[in-house]
Amino acid sequence: MAFNPRLSSGGLVVGGPAADDAAASGNPVPVGGVYNSTLPTYTAGDRTQLQSDTRGGVAVYLKQQNGTATYGFLSTAFGDAGAFPNALAVGAYNGVFSGSAWDSMRRVANATDSTGTGIAAAGILAQYDDTSPSAVTENQFGNLRMGADRVLLVRSEINTAAATELTRTADANAYAIGDQIASTTVAGDVTPLQLTVARKTGGTGRVSGAQLMLDSATAFGAIRLHLFNTTPFTAGGFQADNSALALTYTALKTGSAGANPNYLGFIDFETFTAQSASATSRGSAGQTDLNFTCAAASQVIFGLLEARAVFTPANAGKFNVTLDIVQD
Repeated sequence: MAFNPRLSSGGLVVGGPAADDAAASGNPVPVGGVYNSTLPTYTAGDRTQLQSDTRGGVAVYLKQQNGTATYGFLSTAFGDAGAFPNALAVGAYNGVFSGSAWDSMRRVANATDSTGTGIAAAGILAQYDDTSPSAVTENQFGNLRMGADRVLLVRSEINTAAATELTRTADANAYAIGDQIASTTVAGDVTPLQLTVARKTGGTGRVSGAQLMLDSATAFGAIRLHLFNTTPFTAGGFQADNSALALTYTALKTGSAGANPNYLGFIDFETFTAQSASATSRGSAGQTDLNFTCAAASQVIFGLLEARAVFTPANAGKFNVTLDIVQD
């Protein structure tokens, strides 16, 4: 401590033996503070004092710069969908940020069988979503999927069946080889067979087998089933029943929806087993399996029946087609 006689006030100048940013030396100068039950408000250029608590400890408050709100401690447990917290959670559940709100952070064991609000990114969980699984893109994280029985879903093939039935026109006109078997003799009203084969829109898989059933034990002959990814013709562009089936280049290549290639191939039903009032035939394909790719918004493939022998059909006869499907 030193007396500076040049101070007009006669005040004392107190200082240590070392200047700022110099090596420490000598004895330190004690520093004190002041306790205020109401904190003072200073303006620019004011000298300030360190604040202490009632025990003499230096008071340190978490505040916004120049703000009046004190960041203290939460006194209650943190809840879901809370606003941005301005207090420290001590002795309560901490929170996790969902991107728009704060939720209570749960242990993984307590989050099963729930919608998942506030689940921490730990442990292995799977989501049950069998109707609209979300797509992920390159380098994105994604959730695992499980079935209702909690079995983890992995990419595998699923064996199933797809069936449809055609009731031909109400006459008994004989078919010639190459005639289309359809539901009407009005070309503009003919629609193709539709078979739901994929487990999701735009799905893929293969046809591994087929069966054709008729409701007559005598009125049948060799029949060919042509299959397409999309409908081969636009509405009104099909041939009528008992008319020659004309599969154009466009029908085979792109169809009405522009899929390339559109034609899957054909399945022949040549040998039928007659029952008392029906007949069945297991078909044989021109290749081992027929691979399909449904249109982007579809789970369906399409078919047309063609007579491959001369035979007289039953009046309003029924042709039931069942495909053995392996879904990707």
